[in-house]
Amino acid sequence: MTENLQNLERTEQLQLSNSTAQPLTLWIEPWGHDFLVAPGDNINMLFSGLTTSYLEIEFKEDCCIIYSWPNSSISVFQNGNEIVSY
Repeated sequence: MTENLQNLERTEQLQLSNSTAQPLTLWIEPWGHDFLVAPGDNINMLFSGLTTSYLEIEFKEDCCIIYSWPNSSISVFQNGNEIVSY
């Protein structure tokens, strides 16, 4: 997808649900913060800030890595409870 993005205030929300029988590690970059997502848990993430790019998501066998844009802020909720905010 080719799109000419302007440097705009952007807000993105993602939800990750672990519907497997195994724990999943969630990495959020550029903060280098990792979370253990137990089977059945839900993680909601709210990213905001000025950007000309998108979030990127990478899946591996037992983890998920989410790359946010530089200078963004994030709030992370696990099962409805805020667990971290940058």
